Amino acid sequence: MNRACRKSVPGLMLRCLGGLVLALAMLSAHADEPTASQIEGAAALQRMGNFMSGLERFSVSMDSHYDVVQETGEKIEFAEKRSLTVLRPNHFRVETQSADGERYTVTFDGSDITLFNAQDNIYAKAPLQGDIDAALIHAVRDLQLRMPLSMLFLKRLPEALAQRVESVELVEKTYDGLLHLSARGQTVDMQIWLPATGDPLPQRVVLTYKEAEGQPQFRANLIGWNLAPVVTEGQFDLIIPQDATRIDLLAQRKTREADAAKGEQP
Repeated sequence: MNRACRKSVPGLMLRCLGGLVLALAMLSAHADEPTASQIEGAAALQRMGNFMSGLERFSVSMDSHYDVVQETGEKIEFAEKRSLTVLRPNHFRVETQSADGERYTVTFDGSDITLFNAQDNIYAKAPLQGDIDAALIHAVRDLQLRMPLSMLFLKRLPEALAQRVESVELVEKTYDGLLHLSARGQTVDMQIWLPATGDPLPQRVVLTYKEAEGQPQFRANLIGWNLAPVVTEGQFDLIIPQDATRIDLLAQRKTREADAAKGEQP
């Protein structure tokens, strides 16, 4: 199957978690009296958001699957594995491998964001000053890089999640000690599984894109959380092979095209 067929559904980027709900105050805006399951669900998400935003460093792996709806209406599932290392305030590294073997790495070192595709031996690099929040927003919104669940890793996670909430509730307490939560947003519904005790780190996330044709899903298991990884700044300096070809990121290409168009005007 060609790569065009594998293209990601809209929203598997920064806005992936736009449907999350954190504040009890927001619950009361949508219902006269929140139910016990809504109160417990909102409190659990609040704990997760506060805890995640307070982490200074961590690493985690993601085993994910996503649907791509074909022109015939058929849903085809594809798989990816990711490993993420974060060193706040301004360093991260994401390594991705798709089911067909394609590998690429994205790094941010506080001054540049770099993407390297090992399979095609191509890379792109763009200057960027700021913290991880600024880098993730720029990477997804402006450079249009595909970085699922990236909102989970924002420093301002509680505020970001609370902006787009409609409802949340506790679905069940599972036999293996997890809280299964369901959150609804305007365009994205989300399910998330959190530990009932201990650190409230997400273990599984399922996103449903309600307004996309066929309502495709993104599913991820987050495994191997390490809240004290041994990291050095050298890990975020992406070493590019000398024979690799440099390409423009989408935003860079659009800027060049716009500048060229201006130059052609009389």
